[in-house]
Amino acid sequence: MNIEKRFDLITRNTAEIITREELKEVLKKKEPVAYWGTAPTGQMHTGYLIPVQKMLDFVEAGFKFKTLIADVHAYLDDMKTPWELMQARAEYYKQCLMSLGLKGVEFIFDSDFKYDKDYIENIYRLSAVVTQTRALRAASEVCRLKIPKVSELIYPIAQSIDCWKLGVDVAYSGLDQRHIYAMTRETLPKLGLKAPVLVMTPMLSGLVKGVKASASIPESNILIYDEPDAIRRKMMKAWCPPEAEGNPILEHFKFIIFPRFKIIEIGDEKFGNYEELEKSYLNKKIHPEDLKKDLAERLIEILKPSREFFSKNKDLIKKAYPS
Repeated sequence: MNIEKRFDLITRNTAEIITREELKEVLKKKEPVAYWGTAPTGQMHTGYLIPVQKMLDFVEAGFKFKTLIADVHAYLDDMKTPWELMQARAEYYKQCLMSLGLKGVEFIFDSDFKYDKDYIENIYRLSAVVTQTRALRAASEVCRLKIPKVSELIYPIAQSIDCWKLGVDVAYSGLDQRHIYAMTRETLPKLGLKAPVLVMTPMLSGLVKGVKASASIPESNILIYDEPDAIRRKMMKAWCPPEAEGNPILEHFKFIIFPRFKIIEIGDEKFGNYEELEKSYLNKKIHPEDLKKDLAERLIEILKPSREFFSKNKDLIKKAYPS
């Protein structure tokens, strides 16, 4: 696969690249390194299918990919994950991602290196460079910040040092991480450390109007091990406006379904790409109910491996979320 095809694969369905020129230079390396990090907090839902697909794109494009399960970060964010549950939730997240088909990556728990001497030294060094205002802004879209804790200011600093510790050329994330990685690119060079290229994908809109898919809002998402009837029920209640912007059903098709299915048939129509489907829907040739019914059945198929795995490993869920 040549550089142009690899570039197209990495950049498809993305929201922002910083910068495209730097990414092309990275692709010239023999084995470029990229990573994606996730803090194991709430139960995993279909929004995670977007990063899973993008990580598979990176692997196909010849990257050595590191998947960081940031268990310490889950605690730093206002203790969304209690200290005593960090290990259980980290293992749960790893098994979730594997059940969703993520392969060819190196799984890393950040508790494995967060206490290393060189890591802590660079935390101290970067904390002397970053102002309180800058740290608050960086954390604003990720952390709760109801009553900002010191840990929530450490959060973006630690995430920046993660990039150095993991030796990455590219940091991949959702758009919610933009402020953190903007700070990373601005501050790491001040310590003489390499700043990563940024690749960002959109966040999946929730099934409820006006929210993003979130584990803290159960009705906004479909859990990866929801039973078929639950998926159908949630989908039929989902918000599906007549426009494309902010439409969670169309977003599922664009970012989750079309990368996995070459042809989509709804009623008498066949679609070879998302643009054709969107055009037909906006022209009212597809009824919202038919769109939702088709999506439900495709998600049931995609999530079958996760459903089967967790039906035999319910203890992983109970250990991670005991209450």
